[in-house]
This record gives sequence, structure tokens and C-alpha cells, in this order.
Amino acid sequence: MPLRKSAPRKKRHRKRITERDSDPQNLTIFQKNERLNVLQSDLHDFLKRYVPARFTKNVLQNILEQLNLPRAHDGSTHEVAGRFLHCLKMLQTTRNSSPPPKFLNLTDSLSVLEKAKKILVVTGAGISTSLGIPDFRSFQGIYSQLSRSGLENAQQVFHIDRFCKDPTLFYSVAHKILPQGDKVSDFHRFLRLLEQKNKLLRVYTQNIDNLELAAGIDPSRIVHCHGTLSTSTCLTCRATFSGAATFAAIKMRQVPYCSLCVTDLGSVPMKGLIKPDITFFGEDLSSRFETMIGKDVEECDLLLVAGTSLKVEPVASIVRNAQNVKKVLVNRDKIDGFDINFLGNCDDISGYICQELKWKLETLTDANFYGVEVHNDSFQVSKRWHGKRKRESRFGVSTFQLS
Repeated sequence: MPLRKSAPRKKRHRKRITERDSDPQNLTIFQKNERLNVLQSDLHDFLKRYVPARFTKNVLQNILEQLNLPRAHDGSTHEVAGRFLHCLKMLQTTRNSSPPPKFLNLTDSLSVLEKAKKILVVTGAGISTSLGIPDFRSFQGIYSQLSRSGLENAQQVFHIDRFCKDPTLFYSVAHKILPQGDKVSDFHRFLRLLEQKNKLLRVYTQNIDNLELAAGIDPSRIVHCHGTLSTSTCLTCRATFSGAATFAAIKMRQVPYCSLCVTDLGSVPMKGLIKPDITFFGEDLSSRFETMIGKDVEECDLLLVAGTSLKVEPVASIVRNAQNVKKVLVNRDKIDGFDINFLGNCDDISGYICQELKWKLETLTDANFYGVEVHNDSFQVSKRWHGKRKRESRFGVSTFQLS
């Protein structure tokens, strides 16, 4: 029986976003809620997906009004409008950007790090996972753990509205992100080494564990984008407490209250609620971030991003905004837009860089050896073998065996 020729498949073209598509008046309740969820988790992704390439002020006004975004305290403008406009500008820059960066070989990549004098560093939870502090978005991260426990939207645990209504959910998981004393990772030591070599311009950390300070980095070199657990504040009287004063309650999964405000917890359970000085979803970033980021992006001669998925705005926009410098990624997973990609464990990568550049890292001893495999446009770094130093090619992959 002769075989029938199947009809050729039609090519699927990505639907063009029109001004009508971006008008929330044309959306169902489900579509509107879906867009709100995207907006809350990743503003840049929201703009790419739902804002047309050629947008007008009317389109922007429609989106802000119809999605019922919160207004400022005076009721005049939207609190998110400034960040919204900033991300729109970054989006236009990205849409009109030049072709992808040219791949640099290993020697040139290490040379870029060696020659840099003003390195701007952006860090995420991946630089602390070796200390037992989980990240947020990996398979074993905080969000995955919360989802497996039956929570539908894990990010809501870290939303300010949810916290103010019911802080018990946050404090039931907050112990998972507490730092274990002042113990720091090799990558934290690497950042301190960059400062000692007068190469560190600034560290913009999304982490709240305050371990950059524990590593000995000058506070003036650190910007805590999302705040820190080192202090807490009473939401009633605004009294400030040290982190150590609330850590005991957090470890016991209890909600801490201000002793200055609370006399009868039974009658007024929300009075005197203590909140860690971290930035929840729905809150603005610190004024220090807004004040310094523009100048630092202009001044830096290299951007180093480590241990982050770059899913949260406006920190993610730092990478898009740094147009005229080389960008280095140190991460488990590859992210587009970088000139140099070192993939693997952040501690291993910092050890490998120091090993190759002959930089003295405290924990880099004769017992530690690191190697790299070249895969397309990335360098996969890991601990390697003992023996004589040699280089060999296997199946098109360059492997360095180190002694």
C-alpha cells in the first residue's frame, strides 16, 4: 500500500503584539491575572511579552490603569510608573541592540579579568549555596520547596501585602535563609581579594545574608539591593532591632513582636509586628541603589555577574544597561548577553581564576586543582585531576588537566 505524503507543516510565526493586544480592556479575568503574575515576578519579561515594539503614552496609561496597579500615597501617580518607564527604555535599547557578543577564547577571557581596574559585581544566592543557604529558583531552591509543600504561588510568601496580613507564613520558612554565623564562601573571599587588589568598584548583592561584610569588604563598596537580615524594624513604632535579637524567634519559627508596643498579644496580635529590613515584592528598592547604580554603570570597566538567574527587576536591567564594557557570567546556567561565560560552582570558578592568574586566595592550596572544558561559547569549570599539567583535545573539547 503506497504511503501517503503528509501535508507540509505550516510555519508557526510568533504573534505580533499589537496596540489592541496590550489594552487590558480586551482581556479576560484569567488573562489579566496571568499578566499581573508575570508583572510581579519579572517586569522586563512582562514588557517583552505584552507591550508592542511601538508603544504610545496612551498604551502605557491603559496598562497602568486597567491592571489596577497601586497608586502613590498622594493618589496622583502610580508607584511603579518610574520603574515601568525605566524598563521600557531598557527594553527599547535591547530591541535595537547590536548582534550577540563575539566569543573570546580562554586566554583572552582571563586577560580581561586581569586587566580590569573597576569591576562592577552583581551577585545572587548562588554564591552562598555552598554554605547551606538555598537559592530561590533552582530545583532545590526555596520556591521549589514551598511549591512541593502545596503552596500555589511561592513568591507570595515574600510579598509585603501577604506579610502584613499574615506574617506566620514568612516566619515559618525564614529560618531556611538565615546565615550560619559569619562563615563565608570562597567566592566571598574572591570578592575581598578583588578589593585588596584595588579592582572592585562595587558589589550589588541581591542576597540578604550580609556575608559580603563578614568577608571583610568595606561597607562603602556594598549595595544591598534587597536589604539585609542584619537589622529589623517594628512596623508600629519604627524601632530598630539588631538581626541577632530576632534570629532566635526566626529559628524557632515564631513571629517576633516589639516589646515596646505589645502588652496583650491576644487582643491585638498585629500590633508591634517586627519585619526584617529586607525588600519584599511590592516594595521599592533601597535609595542607595537608585542613587549609585547610574554612576557605577558609567564608571565600571567590567561587569561580573555571579550566582543569579537575573529574573528580578530592576537588578536585571544592570546587565542590559552596561553597553560599553565586557560582561562576565559566573553561574551554573548560561544566560544570554554575556561576552564570557564561566559555568559551574561559583567557588570552583573563583578558585580556577585565581589559580590561572596566580592570585593568592586563602583557601587555594596544593590540594585544590581546577580544570576547564570549552563548550561552544562557554567554559565549564570544575575540580579536576592530579598529575602533570597537560592539555589534550577529546571529541572536539579542549580539556586542561592541572597539577
